[in-house]
Amino acid sequence: MTESTMTNQTQLLQELQKLEELEKSKTPCEKAYKLIFGGFPITDGTGNEFDELAWNAFRHGYYAGRGDDD
Repeated sequence: MTESTMTNQTQLLQELQKLEELEKSKTPCEKAYKLIFGGFPITDGTGNEFDELAWNAFRHGYYAGRGDDD
């Protein structure tokens, strides 16, 4: 392997590790959303209005179904 390839591989492994840590920190509600919609909700305000409405509706329904307060 060339040095460039090894550097890219190292960077990709570091990014993978960060993503794995991020996934571990997700709430059960966010994990359920991913199971249904195929991806985690955008909760940092960078998504569009539909994404935010869908996430809020899902979150409220999730907690209502469980009987938990959110």
